[in-house]
Amino acid sequence: MLIPGLHQHTYKFLILISMLLTACSPSATNTITPPGQITVTPTAASTAGAAVAILQDTPTSLPTNIPLDCPVGSNAQTPAKPGTGELSAQLLNFLNEGGDPHTITALIGAWGFDEQAVSLVADLNSDQLPEFVFANAPIPQENGDFALGQISIYTCTQSQYTRAASFDLIGFERIKIFGIEYRTPQQYPVLILDQVDLRAAHNYDLVGWNGKDWQLYVNHTTKLGSFAATDGDMDGIAEFTIFAPLSWSVSGGPDRTTIVTYGWQNGNFTKLKQFLGPSTYRIHILEDAQIALDAGHFGEAIALYSVAANDPAFFDEPSDYEKSTGTEAFAGNYQKSFALFRITILWLAANDKNQAERTIVDSGNLYPPESPGGEFTEAALLFKKRVDLGDDFVTACSAVNEFLFTNYPNLSGLNGHLGYWGVANKYYDFYDLCPFK
Repeated sequence: MLIPGLHQHTYKFLILISMLLTACSPSATNTITPPGQITVTPTAASTAGAAVAILQDTPTSLPTNIPLDCPVGSNAQTPAKPGTGELSAQLLNFLNEGGDPHTITALIGAWGFDEQAVSLVADLNSDQLPEFVFANAPIPQENGDFALGQISIYTCTQSQYTRAASFDLIGFERIKIFGIEYRTPQQYPVLILDQVDLRAAHNYDLVGWNGKDWQLYVNHTTKLGSFAATDGDMDGIAEFTIFAPLSWSVSGGPDRTTIVTYGWQNGNFTKLKQFLGPSTYRIHILEDAQIALDAGHFGEAIALYSVAANDPAFFDEPSDYEKSTGTEAFAGNYQKSFALFRITILWLAANDKNQAERTIVDSGNLYPPESPGGEFTEAALLFKKRVDLGDDFVTACSAVNEFLFTNYPNLSGLNGHLGYWGVANKYYDFYDLCPFK
């Protein structure tokens, strides 16, 4: 049954709702316990516009004046290329002899380590003295071993740079430092490290001074990722958002972006939310509706199922079973009729029998029994009949799932129309079709 006015633009609005209201775990199957009666109210959310500063590929601006409290002098000689295991020690000696920290980036490049090591000079703890930061990916040694990947922070003490803190890094091959513009509420800069391996996987680290200690705030590994600093809640403190595909496997099926946001909370950067980005596939709209249903947001679930049932703009991806049996043309019938079935039982859960009956009529007109997708029209009729006879929703669902399993073995599961679309997508077994358990 079509809810008037819903179309793909509405779906994009509903995605914003999902960003604010839900944290998703795409493959999880939750137990949904219906209350005795549900009041369905329109879902509404307002989002303030947020300026997005993409830090990727943005060079860090460095201070030009080095206070005299740090090492000074004219005895420093440009060092020869060190052995890989001596890289950080050679650079530290150069600094403590009065070498210019701002020349180190060029030295690292001249030595051929520009992708394996990075440096930065900046005041990171507001003491008016510049810290020297050096980070290296695991670097092969002459003896065949690897130098441990680390980020080290050196502070000026009595005209010497000494190591104040270091953190081990994951063993990725390339490394970059981005943006000291990103700051904590106390205005301490936060370093963003991006490590990349040969398969384009990323590991993001957030490191900085918390007012008392040097801290590794975030360590997040993802695939083919990118990131942005976004003040989404307009509180003057940027959140750190990572964008990545849900799967990079050839067996993943239709993919979509997963979005993870870290923000400042209780003195640390904490994962605030995780959700799935927009999609052009109907199976992903069904998944978004399932996520809303699992979270108990029944009104939002009805709205999303209505989009899945009625909007022609979405692509009907055939299941593996449909591809193997030459029934790809029926993919849309099964996905849309399933959405109408879910709408029916949710209206009954909301104690709105009139809406449920209208939805059943729509389903019967579009997908009559004994036609592709008509199985879900029969399921909707059976569910309503059992509820009318006095069954609770769990008992009615159990009867519906048993009916579908017995009479239509190719409806769901690995060998079903509404079943498997790859490891990155929601999988429906027979006992998931009617959701109340």
